[in-house]
Amino acid sequence: MKTIFTFFTLLFLICACEQQPDLSTYTETIKIPENTDSLRNQAEIAQFKSVVDSIFFGTDSVNMQALQKLNFLKKRFGNVDNLWIKNTLARYENSAFVNVNLHYPNEYIECLENEAFPKSRRAQCLLYLIDKAISVGDFALILEFGPRYNHQFDQPGFIAMSCIDHVIDSTRYYFQKVAQIEALGLPADSLFYARAWAIQSICKGRNCSSGCAGYDFSPIYKQLEGFTAKFSNSQLCDNVQWDLFYTKTQETCASYQCYIDQFKRWQKKYPDSDIIADAQCDLFFFLFETVTEETNEGLLAQFGNDFIKKFPNDKRAESIKSCIKDYIILK
Repeated sequence: MKTIFTFFTLLFLICACEQQPDLSTYTETIKIPENTDSLRNQAEIAQFKSVVDSIFFGTDSVNMQALQKLNFLKKRFGNVDNLWIKNTLARYENSAFVNVNLHYPNEYIECLENEAFPKSRRAQCLLYLIDKAISVGDFALILEFGPRYNHQFDQPGFIAMSCIDHVIDSTRYYFQKVAQIEALGLPADSLFYARAWAIQSICKGRNCSSGCAGYDFSPIYKQLEGFTAKFSNSQLCDNVQWDLFYTKTQETCASYQCYIDQFKRWQKKYPDSDIIADAQCDLFFFLFETVTEETNEGLLAQFGNDFIKKFPNDKRAESIKSCIKDYIILK
């Protein structure tokens, strides 16, 4: 028994350490006695791992190169009766492309339409294509490819595609809303502003599985960023700058004082704005939700009292007063 064990151990080490040839010349098979299933499985796995390493699998940045290596592994090991290898090959249908960078939109579309790719990969390309289309505002593309391909991949074992249905529906709603807005005959600045905010339906559809906190309104803000330069004399500039307030301050402000100072700068720039009360109240409750330090509590109480003094008849003044009295001061 000791001699047999030593022989098979040596055989396992030889198979595990054997240097692998390149893909074009690789033809060797694994030779293991039929009555040693455990050692056979171990040797097959060792051989599999060795081949994976030798071809630098999973490192490709080009879609077709990654596909070629995946197909080579499937051809070489697809018929091996080894559960671990079968499961690993199934996972590789996604992980083979982890380092691939596609150019929008053509390479995403090529990936989506090429049936040589695994369905799970094509489903990924559809998801990425639609997500990128939302980010750059290319909403017509969503309706061009989403309905055509979505349910081809909506099967067990593939990436969940249910959210794309929400995106498609919300995109259709967006175009209906824009048509209604354009029919109103609004001035150019108002039309621009209304069209930008109509995008929020798509943003909500995009995050169909998340709560409100998960909504990403960056596509709206990207549209609004060019508003002031385009309509510098518009009466909506104060609204636009306040819409962009949090996207700017959250990147630059690390203290409550910074937020309040930025608000005061905005207010000084637009002293006649009709949304000052809304903006100050909004900022108060935004800061109130995250107040932690005593210095911040005092600063926030001062900011809230300023609102109460300026807008004593505003219904929200009582809520702010209660927050200051019941939580900030008596905490």
